[in-house]
Parts: sequence; C-alpha cells; structure tokens
Amino acid sequence: MKTKNLMLIMLAIVVSVTSCKPKKNDAPPEDTIEYNSTNYTIANGAFVDLGSSIYYGTVDSHYDSDFFITDGTFIYDTNGEITDANGKIIVAAYLSSFGTASFKTGTYTFIDSTNDSSLTDAQIKSKYENKYFFTEAIVAIGDNSSSSLANADPIFATSGTIKVEGTKPNYTLIYDLILEDGKTVRGSYSGTYKEGN
Repeated sequence: MKTKNLMLIMLAIVVSVTSCKPKKNDAPPEDTIEYNSTNYTIANGAFVDLGSSIYYGTVDSHYDSDFFITDGTFIYDTNGEITDANGKIIVAAYLSSFGTASFKTGTYTFIDSTNDSSLTDAQIKSKYENKYFFTEAIVAIGDNSSSSLANADPIFATSGTIKVEGTKPNYTLIYDLILEDGKTVRGSYSGTYKEGN
C-alpha cells in the first residue's frame, strides 16, 4: 500500500513538473525561412510600391505592394525593376491593404480569387472590403548552387498569413504559409527593404 501511494505521489510530481514546463518555440530563428524542413538565412528584402487599385466598383479601394525576400541578392535592370535573384530561395507576395492613401502594416490573409469572375460586384465587394489580403504568394527554390532563381518553378500559396510590421523602408515580414505542394513556409525577415520599380 505504501509503495502504491509513493508511486501515485511520484506520478503527480512528474505530471506537475512536465505540465509547467514552457512549450518549446518551434518557430525558425529570426531572419530565417523554413521550407520543407530546411532553413534558409534571409539576406535581403525588397518591395515595389504599386499604388492604389480597384477591386470592386469603379473607384480605387486598396493599396498594393509587392514584397520579396531572398537568401541571395536581387538583380535589377536599368529601370530599377527586379529581374532575378541569385540564391537558393525567394519568397514573393502581392499584398493589398484597404484604403488608397498608402500601404499599411498589418496581418494579411490569403484570399482565393480564382472564382472572382463568377461573382457579382456586390459579392466581390463583400469578399474584399475592409480587408488586408493577398491573392498571390510564391516560393521558388534554386538548385543549391546560389544561382539564378528566374527559371525556378514557382510554388503558390493556398492559405496562410503574412504579418507586416515597421515603417517604410524598415519592415519585418512574418510568414506562415501553406503551399500547393502541401509544404509550409514559415519564418521572418527584418531589415531595410530596398524599393524597386
């Protein structure tokens, strides 16, 4: 009987100690993107200010920006447009914030736009009004030789969020995406994002 009571006390202590342990933070380290269980240290960020656009009705409703991160370097043409990146990974996302004065920080959620052509304008307005969203985000993986990513096959996001913090051009982007191949892209990059055209 004493042995049984002693075992119950020991079990209670073990359960108490293990349940009080803080949960391990399994997020990738800062300035790292994890794809398919591989961590990539991000070195550069860039963005393109696209201005305001119409998503429903006849007047502008949102402000759009393209954001890019890579473990390598971006390549620009003579007009300042990003044409390529040298590296092993690039993540690109087309973000739309509600309002037309400027791009805003916040949490952007994926919205599937593939059936928009079958919706009425009222349905589209309901779908996008007052929302911070992205309809397209991609990841492209190179061949591990830090070469051109222009010809790498893009893998599209099918759900997830991208959180944007900071003030132009110093941003932090935090990614939590599920891609069409069933894999995830998680992580963040903080730094000065170079503005392109």
